[in-house]
Amino acid sequence: MTKEKFRTKYGPWAVIAGGSQGIGEAFARKLAERKINLILLARNKEKLDKLAKDIIKTYAVEVRSISVDLTDSQAYQNIYTITDDLNIGFLVYNAAKIPIGNFLSFSLEEQFEVLDLNCRGPIILIDHYARKMKERKAGGIILVSSMSYFPHFSHIEGRWKQFRGLFPT
Repeated sequence: MTKEKFRTKYGPWAVIAGGSQGIGEAFARKLAERKINLILLARNKEKLDKLAKDIIKTYAVEVRSISVDLTDSQAYQNIYTITDDLNIGFLVYNAAKIPIGNFLSFSLEEQFEVLDLNCRGPIILIDHYARKMKERKAGGIILVSSMSYFPHFSHIEGRWKQFRGLFPT
């Protein structure tokens, strides 16, 4: 698909949760190559700002970085305030946390943080942006995460994937 067709199909803006490094950074660069403007969400402000500057310089697109803790349900209103005037046509949810260790080695609070980031976070963002995409009859959503290839993670990842499977898009 050409850059022009891609931008027409998905709109001029994308939101990438977990967008400061790794797979999220790769998505950011590939979307910027296609001249899609970016909203990058992640906790580390320094990494976000450094990546944003590099993408702006390299691809000549607009980038807004939002340093945010996606386990904090109050943080989403700030994201919406910054993005609601934009035509967001693409959402990548790449933020995730996989606890390493046995279940009882983590506090209940830590378990809820995993649940908030891995399950509630994508639902909150999908609910917000998918409704707008549906109205426009255009858009795309990618959910990224897999730790199932690591020993002792397949049981956690299987349940996580089963949970995500409840929300086909």
